[in-house]
Amino acid sequence: MRRTFFILLAISWMLASCEFFPTDPKLTTSVEDYLSFDAEGGDVSIMVSSNCDWEAEGIATVGFYFLSVSPASGRSGDNVLKIHARENLRYGRRTAAVRLKYRNPYTGTGETRELQIPVYQEGSPAKVWFDNWQEPTLPAEGGSFTADLLNNGCLWNIFCDDPDVKMNIEYVSWNMTDPYSKCIFTFTVPANPSSEKRTFVINLTDRKPEEWQVYGQYTFHQAGNE
Repeated sequence: MRRTFFILLAISWMLASCEFFPTDPKLTTSVEDYLSFDAEGGDVSIMVSSNCDWEAEGIATVGFYFLSVSPASGRSGDNVLKIHARENLRYGRRTAAVRLKYRNPYTGTGETRELQIPVYQEGSPAKVWFDNWQEPTLPAEGGSFTADLLNNGCLWNIFCDDPDVKMNIEYVSWNMTDPYSKCIFTFTVPANPSSEKRTFVINLTDRKPEEWQVYGQYTFHQAGNE
């Protein structure tokens, strides 16, 4: 009888272990397909339901990291996970993911499982401009000057209203942590054959003919030939 009692006790313990210590970890979230943010970024809260402990992190799929999650880990049950996206100053849409890792903590075997939630963030409006334009006046015999052009990754075009003005561009390597790309323009103007002071206009425009848009106009001058 005593032996039967211990056998029954062991079976009861095993059944309780199967009920309270699951061998098949499960994790679900309240997200149906994906998360989306506008360019300004912000916070979104989702529900994480599981029968095991889990860890969470924001990962980059294209580009650099712009997601953060809190808390970074949770236990079994229903938990709220807060996801923060930083502002996207770049023109293009960017993607990332929230990665959730989980496994049965009560067994020494079994692979860690993973669930990823795709995240999309819209880009900012197109922005391109000369950062240090001083509207110089060149001498009558001609000359050149430089100016830094910045843009947020949009398509752009540049032209001068006088075809005699030569423009040379030097691209500066872009750091992915910097939202703006930089290039240095050198403008060269030949001698002024006239005695009149003249003005030149540099136009920055969209490169898409169907969406023709002027981003900015910049002027500079040249003295007359006395």
